[in-house]
Amino acid sequence: MIEISLLAASISKNTEGVQLVEIAANRIFNLLPKVINASEILCSLTESKDAKHNMEIYKQAWIKELKLLNLAMDDITSINDFLSVSEAQILQDIKNSINALNNLDVNEFIHLANQIILRTIRVCDVVNSEMSNFEKCDFTNKVIETVKIVRTNFVSNFVKSTEFAKNALTSQPIKDPNENEYIEASRNIYDSVRELRNALLLIPQDDEEMTDNIEDEETLKQESADSNSNDFDKNHQDYEEEDQSETSNLLNSNNITQEQKEQITQNLDSFNKEKNNFDKEVLKWDEKSNDIVVLSKEMCVLMMDMTDYTRGRGPYKTVESIIGAAKKISQIGSKLEKLIKELSDSCPESQSKVELLGYLKKLPLFLNQLNVVAKVKENVFDVS
Repeated sequence: MIEISLLAASISKNTEGVQLVEIAANRIFNLLPKVINASEILCSLTESKDAKHNMEIYKQAWIKELKLLNLAMDDITSINDFLSVSEAQILQDIKNSINALNNLDVNEFIHLANQIILRTIRVCDVVNSEMSNFEKCDFTNKVIETVKIVRTNFVSNFVKSTEFAKNALTSQPIKDPNENEYIEASRNIYDSVRELRNALLLIPQDDEEMTDNIEDEETLKQESADSNSNDFDKNHQDYEEEDQSETSNLLNSNNITQEQKEQITQNLDSFNKEKNNFDKEVLKWDEKSNDIVVLSKEMCVLMMDMTDYTRGRGPYKTVESIIGAAKKISQIGSKLEKLIKELSDSCPESQSKVELLGYLKKLPLFLNQLNVVAKVKENVFDVS
C-alpha cells in the first residue's frame, strides 16, 4: 500500500495532496514495526490483559492511519480513474464469484461477494462526495437519485441473492443456489456502476490544467491558443443563445403561418437529435480512453510485482509465476493494441495521429518478444 501510494504521488501534479500522501505513508511505515511487535507479544502472552490492551491500542492507531492514507489518496486520484478501476475490479470479482459458485467453493464465494458489496458502497460514497462539490441542478439530483437506487435496490437484491446461494451451498444435501438470479443481481450491480461512471465522464476534470508562473515559450503559446479557443467557445455560446432567442421570437410572431412554425419546430428537433448523438460520440471516446488507462495500469502493477520478485518480496514466489506474469502482460498488451488501433481509426488526420501510429507499430514487436521469451523460459523451466 505504501509503494502504490508513493507511486501515485510521483505522477500527480497536486502538490499539497502529494505532501499529505507522503506524510500518511511515512506515518504508516513508522507504525508498522510497532504493530508487528505488539502482535508478537500478544501471541506469546495470549492470556495477558495488558498485551491485549496494547494490541487494541495499536489496532485503532493502525486503522486511523489507513483511513488518513485513504483520504489522502482520494485527494490526488481523479474520480474518473477511481471509477474506471473500481468498475474493472467489480467485474473481475463477479466473474470469480460465479466460478466459485460453480465450483461449490463457499468460502471463496462469500469472500468475493463481500468484496463486490464493499466496492459498490465505496463507489456510492465517492460519487456522493463528488456531487457535493457542485451546485444542485438536474444533473446532480439525477446522479444522487441513481446512487440511492443502487444502495436501496441493487445492493440489497445482491445481498439477498448472495445469502440465498450461501444457504443453498451450506445445506445438507446441497440445494440449487439459483445461479441465474445471482448473475442477474451481479449484472445490475456492474451496470449501475458503469452508468455512474458514464454520467460523471460528462463533468470536466481540471487535474491537468496548466499551473501559473510557467515561463516556457511553447506553454505560453498553448495558453494563447487556449484563450482563443475559449473566446471562440464563448462567442459560439453567445451566438447559440441569441439564435435560440430569435427562434423563440420567430415562433411567437404573427407574421408566419402554422405550417412554417411546424417546419421550424421540426428542424429544431432534428438539431437536438444531432446534438445528443454528438454527446454520445464524445462519451464513447472518453470510455475508450479510460479503458486504455485501466489496461496500462494493470500492466504497470504486474511489472512492479515482477520487480519486487528480484528483491525477494511481493506476491510472486517462483520462477513459474514470473513467466506467467510476463505472458499476462503480453496478453493485456494485445488488448491495449486493439483499443489504441480503434481509437486511431476514429481520429482525424493530424501530426498526433501519425505519432500515435508510429508508437503503435512498435508495440507488436515488444509483445512478440515478451511472448517468445516467456515461452522459451517456460520450456527451459519444464525441462529442468
